[in-house]
Amino acid sequence: MRQFLQDIDIVNNNNQNVLCILDRWYSEEAYSFHLQQHAPHAKLVLDMQDFHALRGHRQTLIQQLDQQHKMGNHDKKLPRDFDDPESYHNYQDGYDPLSQLPMEVRIPASQDDKLLRELASIHRCHLTMVCSPVELQALQYHYQVPANKLCLASFFLDNNDNHISNEPPRSFAQRKDFVFVGGFRHEPNVDAVQQLHRLWPKIRAELPDSRLHIYGPYARPMLRRQCHNPQLGMILHPYQEDVPVADLLGRRRVLLAPLRFGAGLKGKIVDAWRYGTPVVTTVVGSEGLLTMTKQQQQQQP
Repeated sequence: MRQFLQDIDIVNNNNQNVLCILDRWYSEEAYSFHLQQHAPHAKLVLDMQDFHALRGHRQTLIQQLDQQHKMGNHDKKLPRDFDDPESYHNYQDGYDPLSQLPMEVRIPASQDDKLLRELASIHRCHLTMVCSPVELQALQYHYQVPANKLCLASFFLDNNDNHISNEPPRSFAQRKDFVFVGGFRHEPNVDAVQQLHRLWPKIRAELPDSRLHIYGPYARPMLRRQCHNPQLGMILHPYQEDVPVADLLGRRRVLLAPLRFGAGLKGKIVDAWRYGTPVVTTVVGSEGLLTMTKQQQQQQP
């Protein structure tokens, strides 16, 4: 904090313009009042990364759904926020969590504490960068955030750059196996790998020679015990920071991403596309990406 304030003083003493980018709403909440006190002329830009309150709300809904199923409450209907009223249905014995995905943006209740704090951060800043066009629409049209305070900033990728390497993507015949990538401090990734553990025996039964390679840091021992089974072709690799993304994604035939909750755009899917790797995902996993693609196409001459 001392260094932070010293940097502000240097800028103020040199009469320089100040543009401060704050990473996620909780950083804004922690530091913006210092900026307002010591550099009141500074322009504050919030980088949301994703809509945290929305992600938390979806996770809560999934947890409620799982708990109801675990307790055998098959006759209970979904929480009212989870899907459209006409989509309500009773749980069946053949319950499949993936079939319970929300089909469109379902927003947290107005009394949600994290939602209110996140919206307050948006209103305190001069501009907010939103990565998902779906979330930008929700903020603008449902929460009535002025359009001039929001900026769509999906991913800063060159439209002409189809892959990171100078080499063309490998052909399908040159690839093998399935892959999942993601850090395991992020709960949507933990849940997705647990879903893969449930689904993989069915895939393996159809493709007995295939393997699933799972890459990511911070895998807890319990997750490793559950999801690392080389005999069944499910391999949770030890994390190696210096492994090129091309080796993780560019050598595999399909990225599997059964994400049941989350928000924002999914970097793993964009990276897979950049290496020409097909993706099988969910409504949540693909949310915002098709919209982004259409907008980019409209902007091209």
